[in-house]
Amino acid sequence: MLDWDDLRFFLALSRHGSLSAAAKVLHVSQSTVGRRLNSLEATLGVRLLNRTPDGYVPTLAGVDVREKAERLEAEAIALERDVTGRDTRLRGLVRVTCAETLAAHILAPSFAKLHEQHPDIMIELIPNPRELSLAMREADISLRMRQPEQHDLVVRRIGGIAFGIYATPDYVRIHGGLDPPPMKWSALWYGFRAWRTDRCRGSDPSLR
Repeated sequence: MLDWDDLRFFLALSRHGSLSAAAKVLHVSQSTVGRRLNSLEATLGVRLLNRTPDGYVPTLAGVDVREKAERLEAEAIALERDVTGRDTRLRGLVRVTCAETLAAHILAPSFAKLHEQHPDIMIELIPNPRELSLAMREADISLRMRQPEQHDLVVRRIGGIAFGIYATPDYVRIHGGLDPPPMKWSALWYGFRAWRTDRCRGSDPSLR
């Protein structure tokens, strides 16, 4: 059976013309190069290189084998380069789930820049108030404003969001200010509709 390593030694010897030069390129001894050449010629049953005063010269069969071996070598190099590139290149589908507000105002604008930097990454944005299961592969990344209950996840804090209540100067002058009810800001976020109904009759404030 043909050994690819024998072909590598044959190519080096046919290119460099001497056992010493081929051995130096391959980081082996001269006897190893000679032994590999003999092995290849024995396998194919034909002489591939003639030794002359000017060095090793391919025979007609050697020229044919060299052309085919160089094509195999080029394919092997291309295969290695392609596979190695796939391991390091960022590509593929990534499904991101989050609340609708985060999706519309924060993530969607940022994904345009991400696409410019990594065009092979496809983002599927899933706005959903329900926490999708990462374990069940409903999504790959989940952005939430609280600590997840599932413990076998990799969790990172990526930033903070500040909340505030805003009004026009006329509204403040008429109503004497705009103090929030005595509740935590997180509760104000989730109870916004009830708070608006109770405290903002006759107006329609926006949550931004």
